[in-house]
Amino acid sequence: MREKLIGEIKKAVSEQYGADYEVQPYEIIAPGGCPIPSVAIRTPSESICPAIRIDHLLSPMECGLSEPEDAAAEFMDLYNRINDISQYTRCIPHIDCSYVLDTVTYRLVNTQKGSPHLSHLPHRKLLDLSAVYTVPVDISRSRDEYIIVDNALCEKLSISAEELQESAELHTEFKGFRMTPYTPGPPAGPDTGTGCNGLWVLTSKNGTNGATVLLYPYYLRKLSGRLKKDLYLIASSRDRVIAAPAEKGTDLQSLRDMADRINSACSPGPQKPLTDSIYRFRRRKGRLEIV
Repeated sequence: MREKLIGEIKKAVSEQYGADYEVQPYEIIAPGGCPIPSVAIRTPSESICPAIRIDHLLSPMECGLSEPEDAAAEFMDLYNRINDISQYTRCIPHIDCSYVLDTVTYRLVNTQKGSPHLSHLPHRKLLDLSAVYTVPVDISRSRDEYIIVDNALCEKLSISAEELQESAELHTEFKGFRMTPYTPGPPAGPDTGTGCNGLWVLTSKNGTNGATVLLYPYYLRKLSGRLKKDLYLIASSRDRVIAAPAEKGTDLQSLRDMADRINSACSPGPQKPLTDSIYRFRRRKGRLEIV
């Protein structure tokens, strides 16, 4: 029965949230030492996750009073409601109002893929992306481990939306960005595949979470002013944006493929694309739009 229920839960999670969500059977040890069957669901961006008991669902199934599909639906209702309850203040003792406002930064997520959770998170929209707020879990900040700030955490710590946005905007930019020309080999004029005169890599100074440069038009305007052209921007990675001067005859598909190859070379291993869109920065209007 347990395997059937977990199978239905995996199916429900995949249908509602996508195949990236990890569903694992788990056992919670009760105070008396008795194991309690549970299920843990870890999202692609979570460093911690709750384990939800399923013993109350298994008993009716074993008695023939409930079908696996009905039990899975009841489980999903509970899991969805848990998103309204911030566990962070209990799980991570050093998180308080000062810690959040002193360390919070932006992180971009795909709005469509993240839509099931965005209603529980403070966020601001940017075209097909959304900027959420994150704070590091590792106090020394030597690793890129973080939690996403949710509405419940802000409510518990009495943090307003204005305070959160002001702090995130300041700290994200304070970490700094760098814009460097992409030179895989000796300069050879326009790329014959893309039709571009040169690609640029925009990222943060530490090389992580660099796609947030899209939230700061100053840097885009600075590069487009240097090139004296509009920019095509590909944010296929969370860590960097590939930029190219907007020119006639540019093959956008080849440009996207080149950006994917650059991101793969910079970050070996499986990559989760941030967006499939290509953006254009209009330098005279200082405006970003989807091509």
